[in-house]
Amino acid sequence: MKKIFSIITGTLLLIITSYSTFAQGSVSVDPFKSIQLNPRLQDDTEIPTASQHTLAMKLRQMSDGKGIGGDLKNPRFVITVVTNILSEEVTTTAPPMIVLNLEMNFFIGDGIKGKVFAIMTKNVKGVGTNKTKAYNSAINSIATTDSITRNFVRTGKLKIVEYYETKCDEVTREADLLVAANEYDKAIYYLSLVPKECSTCFDKSLKILRKIVPERAAFNCQSLLLKAQAQWAASLNEDGADSVAHTLSQIGINATPECKKEINKLIAEMSKTIRERNNIEWKFKEELYKEKMNDVELVKKLSREMAVEYAKKQQVDASHYNINNWKN
Repeated sequence: MKKIFSIITGTLLLIITSYSTFAQGSVSVDPFKSIQLNPRLQDDTEIPTASQHTLAMKLRQMSDGKGIGGDLKNPRFVITVVTNILSEEVTTTAPPMIVLNLEMNFFIGDGIKGKVFAIMTKNVKGVGTNKTKAYNSAINSIATTDSITRNFVRTGKLKIVEYYETKCDEVTREADLLVAANEYDKAIYYLSLVPKECSTCFDKSLKILRKIVPERAAFNCQSLLLKAQAQWAASLNEDGADSVAHTLSQIGINATPECKKEINKLIAEMSKTIRERNNIEWKFKEELYKEKMNDVELVKKLSREMAVEYAKKQQVDASHYNINNWKN
C-alpha cells in the first residue's frame, strides 16, 4: 500500500509540475524531453509512398519539436496517425488541381500491448497537381508546436512515465534474467530506456547499471582488447596510447588470466615503442573500472553508448505491433 501511494504521489507531482509550467506560459518547454516516441505508420495506410516520409517527419517533429529524433527511442511506445479522406475534388482550372480535405487522427500509445495513451484529431486541406502533391500539401500544413499538439504529446509521455513507475520491478527483473544469460548488451539497453523523468525507476536502473556495466566489460574483455589493439595500430604515439588506456581501463580487475596476459603484453609494447621513438617514458595509468563506477555520469555515458550501439543492430519486427486497430 505504501508503495502504491508513493507511485501515485510521484505521478501527481509530475502532473502538477508539467501543467504548472504550461500555465505559466512556458509552453515551449517539454517536461518529458528525454522520452523519445517511435514514429510508425500503420500497415494499411492509403497515403502515397512518396508522402509517407513527409508524414513520418511530422510525427518526429511532434515528438521532440525538431524532427531529428533520438538515438535511443523505445520501440514499445509509438506515435502514429490514421488518415480519413473527408472529400476529394478536381478543380476546373488549368491545370486541373486535386483538392483533399483530410481528417488526421494521431495516437500515442503502447504499440506492443495495443493500448492508446493519447488521441488528437486535426483537419487539414491540401492542393496539388496530383494526389501525392495534394497529400504533401496537406501534411506540410500540420502544426506540430501548437498548444493542442504539445498537450497531446505531454499526455502521452506522462502515461509512459506512469508505465515505468508501475512496471519498474518487471523491467529490473527482466534485466536480471538477461544478465544471468550473459546478455549484457540487451540488459543495458532495456535499463537505458528508462527515462530520467521516471526518477524512482531511473535510480533503480542506474544502481543495476553501476553493477553490470563493469561485469559486461570483463565478459567482453577479448572484444575490448581487439579494439585497443586497433587503436594502437592506427596511431603508435602517446595520444593513441592514452586512448588505448581508456579502452583497457574499462575491462577492470575481473578479466580472465588469459586476457590479462594479452593486456600486459600490449601495454609493454606501447611503452617500448614510445620510449624508442620519443625518448620518453610512458606508463599505463591503471584506473580500475570498478572504482570508476562511483562516477555516476560516467556510468550514464558508457551505458548509453553501449545501448545505442546495441539498438543500431536491432530491427523491429512490425508483426509485434498491435496498432492497426487504432481508429478514432
